[in-house]
Amino acid sequence: MHGKPNAPVFKSADGERSATWLELFFDLVFVVSVAALSYRLEHRFTGEGVLLLCVYFLPIWWCWMEYSYYGDLFDDDSVGYQALMLTGMAAVMYMALVIRADNTTSTHLYELTYVFMGGVALLMYLRAYLMYPDLRWFTRRFMGTIALSMGCFALSLIFEPPSRYLLWVLGIAIQAAASPSIYLFRRDYPVQLSHMPERFGLFSIIVLGEGIVALTAASQAEQFSYDVAVYVLGGFALTVCIWKLYFYEASKDTITEQLKENTRRSTLMSFFYGYSHYFLYISVMLISVSILILIESSIAEHPHPPLAVYLLHGACVLFLTAITLIHWAAPESLFRSVVLARIGCVGASAVLLVTELPAIGEVYAQVGVLSSLILVEYLIYRSQGVTPEQEEKQMTEAA
Repeated sequence: MHGKPNAPVFKSADGERSATWLELFFDLVFVVSVAALSYRLEHRFTGEGVLLLCVYFLPIWWCWMEYSYYGDLFDDDSVGYQALMLTGMAAVMYMALVIRADNTTSTHLYELTYVFMGGVALLMYLRAYLMYPDLRWFTRRFMGTIALSMGCFALSLIFEPPSRYLLWVLGIAIQAAASPSIYLFRRDYPVQLSHMPERFGLFSIIVLGEGIVALTAASQAEQFSYDVAVYVLGGFALTVCIWKLYFYEASKDTITEQLKENTRRSTLMSFFYGYSHYFLYISVMLISVSILILIESSIAEHPHPPLAVYLLHGACVLFLTAITLIHWAAPESLFRSVVLARIGCVGASAVLLVTELPAIGEVYAQVGVLSSLILVEYLIYRSQGVTPEQEEKQMTEAA
C-alpha cells in the first residue's frame, strides 16, 4: 500500500524494519516514568506500595503500547506524526512528575493526563481513518476502544480508591480484550512488517538501565562501604542474568510470523506474547527496588525489612514465569527441557522465600539460581545442535 503525501503509511509485511530515531527518542521519556515509580516505592516500601506500583505502571505501559503499535502500523515520519508523538512525550514526562507528588491532586492529574494521551492517540488513528478508506473498519475499532478506556479514566475522577484503581484496570482491560477481537473476527486484517519485538526489547533495556543507574547512585553515597560494593556487584550480576535470559530466546519476527499465519491461535499468541511483557517489566522494577532497600539498610546499619527479601525472590519467580510465557508464545516455542529447567528454578526461588540467609546471601543465592539456568539452557541447546541465535538466523533465511 503506497502512502499519500503527509499521510500515515501502512507498513506492509515486506523488507526489513527497525525502530526509527523518533521511536527511540519517544522511549527515552519512559526512563523518567520508570524512575519515578521506583522512587515512589522506595519511599513507601510496603505491601500497599508494591500494589500501587503495579497499578500506576499499567497506564504508563499501555500508553507506550498504544503509541508504539500505531507506529508499528502507520509511520511516515511526517510533521503531523512527529508533533503528535512529541505531544505524547511531554504528557509522559508530566505523568512522571505527578507520580512523585503522591497525593490526591496528583492522582487526578495523572488520570487527566492519561485521558489527554488517549485523545492524542485518537487523533493519530483519525489521520489513518481519513487517509485510508479501505482500512476504516480497522482504525474505527481501535478508536472505539481508546474512547471507552478514556471514559473509564474520566469516570474514575469521582471515585476514591480502590474503586478508582479498579476503573483504571477496567479501562485498560477493555482495550486489551478488544484489540485481539479486531483481528479474530475479520480474517482479512492487514498484516504489517512488525518491529514490536524489537520495541519490547528496547523497553526492557530501559527498565534494566534504570535499575543500573539506581545501583550506581547507591554506590556513590557518602556512606559507601565494602558491604555496599558487594550488594551493588550482586545487583549488577542479577541484572546481567535477567538480560541474558530474556534476549537469549528473543526473536524479531514473532508478531509478523504469527499474523501471517492468520489463525485464531496464532493471533491470540501474538497478543499473549505482547501482554506478558507487562509482568516482565514489573518483575525487573521490583527486583531493582528490593536490592536498593537492602543497600540502604546496610548503609544505615539497620536490619533489612523482610519485605525486601520476599520481594526479591517473589519478583524473580514472576520474571521466570513471564519470560517463559513470552518465549513459549513465539512461533518456534521452547524446548520442553528448557521449560522444565525454568520450572525448577521457579521452585528454587520459591524455596529461598522461606529460607533464612544473611541479606547479601539472599541476593547472591538468586544470582546463583539464574546463572545456573543460563548454563543449563546453553547446554540444552548445544545438545540439540542449535543455539537460539542460529535458530533465528535459520528462520530469517527461510523467510
